[in-house]
Amino acid sequence: MLAKWTDAVAKSSVFLRPHRPGRLFPEFTMPSEEQEVDFMKTMQQIDAEYKSEMNRVRLEGRLEGRLEGGQEIILGLLTRRCGNVSTDMQVRVQALPQVRLKELSVALLDFTSLADLEAWLNQD
Repeated sequence: MLAKWTDAVAKSSVFLRPHRPGRLFPEFTMPSEEQEVDFMKTMQQIDAEYKSEMNRVRLEGRLEGRLEGGQEIILGLLTRRCGNVSTDMQVRVQALPQVRLKELSVALLDFTSLADLEAWLNQD
C-alpha cells in the first residue's frame, strides 16, 4: 500500500514546477485530464485497499476477542466445578482451537475433578 501512496504523491508532484529562486512559492501547472483521471484512480485504489485492510483487522480483533472470552468463561467454569486449575492446564486450554474449546464447554459439564480435565486434554 505504501508503494501506491508513494506513486500517487509522485504523480501529484508532476504538477509542481521546480522552485525558482526569488519566488516565495513553487509554480503550479494544471494537470491534463488524463493525469487527473490517473491520479484519482490511484487514490481510489489506495482508499479501497485501506478499507479492506481495516475490515480485515476489525474482523481479526473480533474473532480474537471471542476466543479469549470463551477461554475465560471455560476456565471460570472449570475452576468453579473442579477447583483451582493449574497454570499448565490453563495454558493447554488456552492453546485449544475454537472447535475443541466448544467441545470442552460441553464436556466440562460432566467433570467432577481436575483429573477429568486432564484425561480430556490427553485424549486424541
